[in-house]
Amino acid sequence: MTRPVDWIASREHLDVLLAHLQRSSVALVEWNHEFRLIGWTAGAERIFGWKAEEVLGKHFGDFRFVFEQDRGEVDRVTTLLLTGREDSIVSRNRNYTREGGVVHCEWHTTVIRDASGKMSSMLSLAIDRTEEMLVRDRFLAASEAGLVGIWEWEPRTGRLTWSDQCQRNFGLKPGEFDGRLETFEGFLDPEDRSRLHEIIRHTLRTGEPYVIEHRAFWPDGSVHWHEGRGKAVLDSQGNPLWVTGTNVLIDARKRAESERETLLKREQAAVRARDEFFSIASHELKTPLTPLKLQVRLIQKMLEGAQALDREWLRNAIRVASRQVDRLHHLIEGLLDVSRLDSGRLTLERVHADVASELAEFGRQFIDQARAAGCELTVRCEGPFGLEADVVRLEQVLGNLILNSIRYAPKRPIEVRILGGKPEGLSIEVSDGGPGIAPELRERIFERFERGEMKSAGGMGLGLFISREIVRAHGGEITVDDAPGGGARFTVRIPV
Repeated sequence: MTRPVDWIASREHLDVLLAHLQRSSVALVEWNHEFRLIGWTAGAERIFGWKAEEVLGKHFGDFRFVFEQDRGEVDRVTTLLLTGREDSIVSRNRNYTREGGVVHCEWHTTVIRDASGKMSSMLSLAIDRTEEMLVRDRFLAASEAGLVGIWEWEPRTGRLTWSDQCQRNFGLKPGEFDGRLETFEGFLDPEDRSRLHEIIRHTLRTGEPYVIEHRAFWPDGSVHWHEGRGKAVLDSQGNPLWVTGTNVLIDARKRAESERETLLKREQAAVRARDEFFSIASHELKTPLTPLKLQVRLIQKMLEGAQALDREWLRNAIRVASRQVDRLHHLIEGLLDVSRLDSGRLTLERVHADVASELAEFGRQFIDQARAAGCELTVRCEGPFGLEADVVRLEQVLGNLILNSIRYAPKRPIEVRILGGKPEGLSIEVSDGGPGIAPELRERIFERFERGEMKSAGGMGLGLFISREIVRAHGGEITVDDAPGGGARFTVRIPV
């Protein structure tokens, strides 16, 4: 079998090869060691317009051949070949034609060196890529309209090209990117940088496309999310020629994903809270019903019996039943209040009254109940204070706060302080000597179905939620902090 070298060594076949090259659409250009043209095929004439006799013997700097803005790239490629760092290279640049037009060329250049390693000949095969670049420019225009950045990287030369939109996607103005891979990597979050390196290595080996989401630091210090896509183009031997791809900002998508995840967590938390509420509500409603049912049956049995009625026993039984009815009424009213709040039907019946004195009188009604729990309740009112408000609803707020203290701080002192003045308005403070409330819980306890850390204390977790909404309906606020002597202090402020 004839070897390729033997075939080319044949003068006849060499003439055939040259004839093919003359008819080919590609240009074959040869330079000597002084970078003077010594070969110029018909294909070169067709692409660039100059006849061979017009350019042979000339240095490429002797006539207007290399596009000015691409001279730096051409010089860089030439240096790589002259210094021996590369013996063959593929590059792209623009060239002028004889008539002053511009063509986009892809140059495949090889170098032959003498025994000392100096270049003796350089052969370049040039392919006219102008039509492709026109298509590329139209694609770039469309991508710019869609805010899609286009990039291209040549692994052998290290050149990285970004479209104008790609530069904008990294907080740069068109023309500011220096084409260095190191500059691009400097934008990346270190964690994302290592992931991208691994993905790029894979696509360089296989040519498979990739998609990656990564963060980038803009020059102004802000952080943005990007989606990068790329694919390596390999030659017939599987060597990478270049990697090209797209880059888009996905900040809006990431925000939407974060918001969706937050909403999902809220929904899941709401479902858990609902299920927990149903469990709590079932237990809390059964708690007064059980003794109430027992007392009613005992009373019924006594009334149906033949023995004489024990009026004192009957009085105590009715008192116990009445207490359970009151508790059941309180629980149901809480549920109804939540329903009214959800539907916007919680209305205030405002009247002008000495609210401070009425609240103080109402608060003292809990002294016996507090004493039964081992709590010493003191109520102080610092003078009368007139205000237009729904007194019954504010009494509900004060009652919820006192009952909370009794429930969560048993056998501890409870102090209620009510004062008013202009322009501050009405202030209600309820302090206890209990365990207090952790700072991270002080906002959460005002949400519905929240019972703090002491779940065993009972209740449906609605009192503070309802109290907050009543106070807000008055234009005020309710807060909690540490009491001066330890424990929790709830403060309600109602403006004038």
